[in-house]
Amino acid sequence: MIIETHVTGEKVQTTEEDFMFYISEFKRYQQAFNLLDWEVNYQWESMNDCRACIQINVEGKLATTCLNRDYDVMYDEAEISKCAFHECMELFLGTLTCKAAMRFIREDEVEEATHTVIRTLENVLWEPGWEQDATAILEEKATRERAEAKAKKAALKSLKKSSKKSKEKDAKENGLRKER
Repeated sequence: MIIETHVTGEKVQTTEEDFMFYISEFKRYQQAFNLLDWEVNYQWESMNDCRACIQINVEGKLATTCLNRDYDVMYDEAEISKCAFHECMELFLGTLTCKAAMRFIREDEVEEATHTVIRTLENVLWEPGWEQDATAILEEKATRERAEAKAKKAALKSLKKSSKKSKEKDAKENGLRKER
């Protein structure tokens, strides 16, 4: 579904409805990745180099994200949702990025930021029993591969047996011909 657009020269203008959709998608991802301790402000303005952006104040847990009024391509809801996801992931990794860029940082600070990311991914992506599902899939694949190998071996054995019978028949016929 193409969202209503207003073309201005080479750019495509986003609408207020697009901006509201961007905000709702950003909030959805913010909640999904447990970033609710961040205060996020939203802006809708013209920018030169991007479709959306985010500025992050790690110490204050404050961020401002902006959707560009002047998009550089035709877009749809999926494109705006993807931009909201991208900027939310910038927020998600913001503390880690900030710590990694510091000139003087203690090793435990990077480790803490890394584990914050890992714990969030555990809470969002990991489900009890996922390893059992993965094991079952691998076992099913191995069983299928064994069955295929067994079938190939049986087919080869049958082919060899058939070839041997054919040779014996040929030899027998050749023997009978020699006797006559």
